[in-house]
Amino acid sequence: MDGGYWMYYTSQGMMRDRVTSLRHINTFNKHYYRHLISNIKISEHGDDSFCVRSNFLVVQTNFEGKFECTNAGEYRDVITIADGEPKFKEKLVIADTFHTVSAIVYPL
Repeated sequence: MDGGYWMYYTSQGMMRDRVTSLRHINTFNKHYYRHLISNIKISEHGDDSFCVRSNFLVVQTNFEGKFECTNAGEYRDVITIADGEPKFKEKLVIADTFHTVSAIVYPL
């Protein structure tokens, strides 16, 4: 595996704790995120399975119009077709940097 874990959860309880923190404990200036995905490359991985690579950029903008790049990196996914529908079999997020301008409580 490349890099390290950005956020690592071993149970639904850990994810629930993060969501509770986001909704009730942490307070931030009002802002919104723009999550851009580009350069999507799809290649066959086997029977009904595809490898998908793409780049991402997450930008945080406050209501005064100031913005900051929160994170950038690459997604490496394996998608399978089950019962005629695409499903993620694997989703790997490789961040370009581990330094962020603020606490990240939203999954990338």
